[in-house]
Amino acid sequence: MATLQISDDVIRNEAREAVKDFNLVPKEQLAGVKINMPTFRKKYCLNHSPAWVKQFIFTEFPETQEVNGGWAINPFSDEHGVKGTWIKELQAAKWLENHDNEINWHARIKR
Repeated sequence: MATLQISDDVIRNEAREAVKDFNLVPKEQLAGVKINMPTFRKKYCLNHSPAWVKQFIFTEFPETQEVNGGWAINPFSDEHGVKGTWIKELQAAKWLENHDNEINWHARIKR
C-alpha cells in the first residue's frame, strides 16, 4: 500500500479555501462582536419582526437578556445610555443552536 504525503501548508491552504467557499467564520472572529437588531433578525431569526423577536425570544427566554447574564443588550430599548438593541453574536449563536427546538418559529403575534 502506497502512502501519500501532504504538507501542512497544502492542508492549511485547502482549509482556508473551504472556509471561504462555505462562508464560514472562525469563532475567534466572532468573539466580542456585537450586531444590531436588524442584522440579528435577518441572520438568526428568519427575518421575523423586532416585536416577534422581543416576544418569542427575549420575553419567552429571559436568560437571553444581558441583565440576566445573557447576550441581548438593551433588548427592549429602555436602558439609558444605550441606543437600540445589541447582540453579542458568538453567545447568541451558541444559545440559539442549543435552544432552536424550544423556539416556536411559527408563532404569531396576537393583535
